[in-house]
Amino acid sequence: MLVLCPNFAIAGAWLPKAGSTQIIANSYVTTKSDAPLNGDLEIYAEHGVSNNTAFVLQATVSDFYSGNLGGNIVGSIRIPVRTIRNWQSSLQFGVIGAKSDRFRDFDSGVEARLSLGRSFENGIWVDGEFGLRNFRNINLSFWEAAIGKRLDNNDMVILKGFGDNYLTSVFKTKTQLSYVHNFNSEWAFELGWRLDFKSYHDAPAQGVVIGIWHQF
Repeated sequence: MLVLCPNFAIAGAWLPKAGSTQIIANSYVTTKSDAPLNGDLEIYAEHGVSNNTAFVLQATVSDFYSGNLGGNIVGSIRIPVRTIRNWQSSLQFGVIGAKSDRFRDFDSGVEARLSLGRSFENGIWVDGEFGLRNFRNINLSFWEAAIGKRLDNNDMVILKGFGDNYLTSVFKTKTQLSYVHNFNSEWAFELGWRLDFKSYHDAPAQGVVIGIWHQF
């Protein structure tokens, strides 16, 4: 799910305009007791093929800084379902490749997700997403929810939570608070803080999120 600053298009449940491309690259870095530096590299790209179709490419490299690499890459098509007043919904279908401790080798599967969002006149928007992935007839689920507030024409704050049982059999949950500033109609910068609850028994990992957003 991706929501850009006021001069950018809004995504998530909303599709980009035809011919428009938006990219966000995030680096999440955390320190742990068993590793001096750890974190993920996350990339999201979306292109408006038409007013009713968008192509989405997502990639996550987990444990990027430790060298114990895992992660996934997803290619999918997203279409709008229905727009009612300020409500918007969309469906997304795609294929996924993954490497993790659960899937020892690089494996492939399919995924589907449903997004629902609403924008308000006071600059607040909400967006939620639920999805399923299938590997070797094993169903894995994930979710994401966000609320954002535009502070002015160039600044926005976002609070979101997201989780999955994709890389392990344990359902993991994360929360993140971010500030986003757009420099112009093409470039924006994100700075945030993330808590990563990997299990019920361990203390959550936490760290900084730095992102660069681009639209053209």
